[in-house]
Amino acid sequence: MSGPADDELARRLRAAAGRVPGPEVERIVAEARRAAAREAAGLLQQVMTRAILERAVEQLAPEPAPEGPPAAAGGAPLWYAYGVQRAADPRPPAAAGVDGAAVEGVEAAGLRALVSAVPAADFGEDGLRRRLEDLDWLDANARAHEAVLAAAMAGGPVLPLRFATVFRRRDQLAAVLDRHAAELHAEADRIAGHREWGAKALVDLAACDRWLDRQRAGDGEADPAAGAGRSYLARRRSERGDRERRRLHLLEVATEIHEALDAEAVDSRLDRPQDRQLSGHDGAMILNGAYLLAEAGEAGFRARAAALGDRHAAAGVTVEVTGPWPPHHFVSLPPVDDGEPAR
Repeated sequence: MSGPADDELARRLRAAAGRVPGPEVERIVAEARRAAAREAAGLLQQVMTRAILERAVEQLAPEPAPEGPPAAAGGAPLWYAYGVQRAADPRPPAAAGVDGAAVEGVEAAGLRALVSAVPAADFGEDGLRRRLEDLDWLDANARAHEAVLAAAMAGGPVLPLRFATVFRRRDQLAAVLDRHAAELHAEADRIAGHREWGAKALVDLAACDRWLDRQRAGDGEADPAAGAGRSYLARRRSERGDRERRRLHLLEVATEIHEALDAEAVDSRLDRPQDRQLSGHDGAMILNGAYLLAEAGEAGFRARAAALGDRHAAAGVTVEVTGPWPPHHFVSLPPVDDGEPAR
């Protein structure tokens, strides 16, 4: 359901579009569509939630029927891919990848894909479906995936692939690198010197309500009917008014925080607030943002986030910053799994 703010935004958009030549409008729409596609792809990178991972597995293409007899258990490994970097950049230091496997490099066309040989029993379609039921296994391997990307990021730009991107053979992955070399090089050059940071705004609702009560009392807006004798209906009206007042205040706070942090960033994306039961955070989440920063601007971003947290602390709001991360939300990749990815 749209509200006054949506109507105002639509009015402004129509007015702006009316001042832009037709071909330029088409270009703007195309850019918006590409940005929306990147944002949708970024959602698939939230590898720490079972629902997203299950959907990623379900989207894999059906496995082709084997030409010969089925391989025996413990046969040829699959190749798990973490991400792509420029071959001229330093390889990440030796570290254990998913399932404790060593991390290797597959090079082609001046690019390097970081890979590990993994057992088909765990990373084929059936095995992976079973493993997704094991949250401890999932957590450990998602962390290992991110650790490999973080190590690679120290040597230069890295294009992160989603969790559980698996190929049947090394030469398939090399062929994908060769086929999409121009696009991958351009994307690596575009994000060089930039890293992703996350920012979340959380609120203690009880503390926020107490702050709003103090503000209302200070403005002389205290309810004259307050007290033990006020009617049930009066109390309900007051409660609804309090909730709406809090909602509007928190919307204003979340907007202020995002706009201030976005001003420090090269680009930004907003995700849905995370469920408290899944993420384990305290308080209600009113902002869940990702921000692409030039490395030179990271100190200013952290300082701005800290200042915003201080500004709104009395109302029960805290601002948490995480990072740096590989630029999951901001990389636009060609279909690097189009070389018969393993199931």
